[in-house]
Amino acid sequence: MIDAVGGRPRQVVLATRLLALNLAFHVLFGVLVAFRFSLFVVLFHGVFIALIWSGVRWARTLFLLVVACHAAMVMWGVLPAMTFHGAFSRLSIGLVIELCVAYLLCQRESRTWFNR
Repeated sequence: MIDAVGGRPRQVVLATRLLALNLAFHVLFGVLVAFRFSLFVVLFHGVFIALIWSGVRWARTLFLLVVACHAAMVMWGVLPAMTFHGAFSRLSIGLVIELCVAYLLCQRESRTWFNR
């Protein structure tokens, strides 16, 4: 199903909204919990989200590679301590959101839209 705004598939619209939500969580966590904030990182992520929103194919591909590496690094750290509690304590909400976004960007309508 194609969204009325800009002819984007619903999956791409939802994926970019989830990425923006993930960025907001990271900013909130950084300011309220860690007491640090990087404007450069926020701007970089914002531009990257805008590139995906615009349908730039290499941005989608790079995002999928980054998520795969992120998931592999988490699993690399999880596998040595494969207790039930240890495995799931390492999965962050950010990675879960990134995996959902990757799934949405790999859907048929999304792939077709990026390859146009």
